[in-house]
Formats: sequence, structure tokens, C-alpha cells
Amino acid sequence: MAKQYGRWIVERSLSEGGQAHTFLVFDPNQGADKRYVLKRLRNRDRLARFETETRAALELDHQNVVKQVEFDLTGEKPFIVMEYCQGGALSGINLSGWSVLDRLQLFRGICEGVGAAHSHGIVHRDLKPDNIFIAADGKSPVVGDFGLCYFLERGERVTLTGEAVGATKYMAPELEDGRTDRIGPQVDVYSMGKILYWLMAGKVFDREKHRTSKWNLTGDLVDAPDYKIADLAFVNELLDKSVVLEPSKRFSDANNFRANLDRSIWRIQRSAHALDMAEPQICNFCGIGHYKDVGNSMLGDEKFGYHEVEKFGIRHVEDSKWLLLWCNYCGNVVTFRIDLLQGKSPWKFPLGPNES
Repeated sequence: MAKQYGRWIVERSLSEGGQAHTFLVFDPNQGADKRYVLKRLRNRDRLARFETETRAALELDHQNVVKQVEFDLTGEKPFIVMEYCQGGALSGINLSGWSVLDRLQLFRGICEGVGAAHSHGIVHRDLKPDNIFIAADGKSPVVGDFGLCYFLERGERVTLTGEAVGATKYMAPELEDGRTDRIGPQVDVYSMGKILYWLMAGKVFDREKHRTSKWNLTGDLVDAPDYKIADLAFVNELLDKSVVLEPSKRFSDANNFRANLDRSIWRIQRSAHALDMAEPQICNFCGIGHYKDVGNSMLGDEKFGYHEVEKFGIRHVEDSKWLLLWCNYCGNVVTFRIDLLQGKSPWKFPLGPNES
């Protein structure tokens, strides 16, 4: 006879972790075709985590958050029943053949799910690919496992003394060594940045390394044509505001992250350029060559400065300042009047103008 928990009949075991054993189950009144996941607590000392996960699920009703169906926390073997995501965990998905935009759209769903939690004052604290699941359509993410979440308004959290929170490579640095004194939405923002990087690279680093030569997405890490690598420059911009040491320098929460992600998607769809000359700059005209910084009036009499601009036939009148980019393949020239910019210039340059 099949094992049973309440009205739920076990079809097969899914996994067994340190805290819970999960099963694929069904309700005989609905039929075996309608499956769910039952998570059964292994250690009653961790019951508080089950209670936390249940409370979070009761407060959240969103398409990108795992739906809770039933729970029993008072019986001999406490359990939670939730929707079954047929695509499995995000960590097991095959992303080969997915474009940058496809991956960003998947990540947008993660932002939506975590954003719903943040809007309800809930910080997940354990975001990682293993805790994000994929719906039956193979592309819609669902955020799950809220057992370590933190309720901001109530100041309540579940953590055993001295226990670190979250997977080491996805955990915000302020949570290391079990610290709980700096918990806010930026904790999840850091983990989301790491997940975003993993979606692009298929691997992840231990700390804030996305701009180093070994880990830079627009360097040698990703084997793709230049015109595809150029899209990753916008991912780097998002990582600059998420995978950073200081929480105050990250996006304020998942909803703010999503708003900036939407802008990056919009720019990629329009073949825009990152305003960082250290990133790949594909020519608008031929689509083959790269733009090089060949003249910048702001440099004055220095090399590639004022006089180099005038070599291209541009006259400096009324203290005008120009930036010139030149395609090394077809010769297309793009000019910018940078003295008319409002506020600080958005342009970023490497140590000096590109001389190649």
C-alpha cells in the first residue's frame, strides 16, 4: 500500500535534505494526473522554519512564488504541500541556445517573485538556483523555500545560533558567520545579482569579482560573437548595483532591480550601446567593426584631445567639447557634444583613450 500523509498519497520520493524529505504526491479525489510536492519535516527542532515558510506562503499570492496548498504543523510528522513545478529546479535547467534576452526575461520573473515578497516586508535570505523552480512551460520561474525568510515589520527570523544563512556563494557578505544585524531587501538583491551572473555564465564566484579579468562577462569568459557579447555589457551594469560589498550601493529592493532590468532589456532590444568604452562597442553602420575613442575635447592638448578632434574637420566654437568614435572596419564616425550634457557625464573610459 502506498505511503500516505493525510489525504496525500506518495507517488515517489524527490529528494532528501538535512531538514526535510520531499515527495511527489497526489490527492485521490483529484486523480493521479494532478501532482503536488509534499515536504515532510525530518527534524522537529526545525519546526520553526516550517512555520515561517507557511506564514510567508499565506501572505504571498503571486504567479512567481510557489503556491502552498495545505499544511499540517501539529501532527507527528509535520508537512507542507505545495504546487509541483514540472520544470524542476533552476539549477538543473539547460540554458544552451538561450539568448541574453531570453535569460533576462527569465530573471525578470525571479525579480517579480522576490519583489512581491519585498512588497510584503519579507526578505527571503536564501535565494539560489536550487530554490527557484521552473513551471511546466519551461521558462517561467517560481521562487520557493521561504523557510529562512525574515519579516521586516515584526523583526522575526529563524536561524540557529552561529548558523550561516544561505548558500555561501550566493549569500550577501553581511550575513556571513550567522550575522543577523543588517537584514534588509538588499540582502536578496546581492543574491539575485549572483543568480543573474550564473544565468549568463553557468558558474559563479565567491565574492565581488564580476569586473575582474577572469570573471568579466564581456571578457574571455563567454565564447560568443562580439555582437552578442555587447549585450552582456548591460548585465555588467546591473551587477555593478547588486554584487557589491556595501548594501547602500545596491538596488534598494527587488522591485527597483526589476525596473532597472526593464530598462536594460529595452536598450538591448534597440541595439543601444553601454556608455563605457571598456565594453565592446559594435559599429552601428557595418555591424562588424568596433568603435574606438579617437578624440575627446575634454582632454585639452593631451594626446587624442582637442587637436585630434579638429583633424576630423570639427571646429571648436563657444567652448564646445566633442567626443569622437571611429569604426576600425568601415570608418564610420559618431560624434557627441559632451559639453551640453546636464550634470555629470555618463561616459566611462579605461585608463586612457583607446590607441589601437
